Amino acid sequence: MKKSIVGITAAIAVTAVVIIAAVPAAAWIREANHENQIQKVEAAVRETSTEPENNHTFRLEEPYFIEYEITDSEGNVSRIAKAEDAQGRIYYKDKEEYLFVPEGGTYLRYEKKDGAFAVREDKKYSADTVRKITKEFDEYARKSLTVWEHGVYAGEESMLDRSCDVYEITHSVLSIFSQKYEYLIDQETGVCLGERNKRKLAGIEETDGESFLCTRMEVGEIDLTIEDGEITAGNSL
Repeated sequence: MKKSIVGITAAIAVTAVVIIAAVPAAAWIREANHENQIQKVEAAVRETSTEPENNHTFRLEEPYFIEYEITDSEGNVSRIAKAEDAQGRIYYKDKEEYLFVPEGGTYLRYEKKDGAFAVREDKKYSADTVRKITKEFDEYARKSLTVWEHGVYAGEESMLDRSCDVYEITHSVLSIFSQKYEYLIDQETGVCLGERNKRKLAGIEETDGESFLCTRMEVGEIDLTIEDGEITAGNSL
């Protein structure tokens, strides 16, 4: 009798071990199958996508002039612009206007005061400092790098007579609220030319006031030479 009890106890223990081991295994199998299904769906989407084949490279290498119009949530409008010519001179406009002229591995900074550019002779700037000063512009232009990673291709559109790819990023809270961002990416350079966004609350869609749109983009012939306090292309700046 004692042996039978021992045998039964051992059998129960073995069964329990098998059951305990099987539970996480079953969960793992379900998870693996679910992951496999997701991968199949993603593969099917990639196969049917009409997204053009490109290397998603930001390639603003030629001289350029780019300006954005920015609208905040309260409808206030501001502008930001940046230009660079073949000689490495950099024009930047935000709340102030600057021109950075390369000299001996650093930059001289010209500031526009009373309608004319004048050099600040007391200080020179490193390339890293110039990048920091113009960082806000770069955050708009290079937003394409984030969009390519997280966005969904939604077609093509023309802006400023330039061909753009359109991408969308949508954030949703159940079926109650959603916010959709649309981005226009210049096909030639990879520069982000605009962001528009819409939100939907309880089925009602409205345009969100926040946006930025490129109002000027020139690539090629840009000359930022200063003569008599004015950039030679100054009338167009």
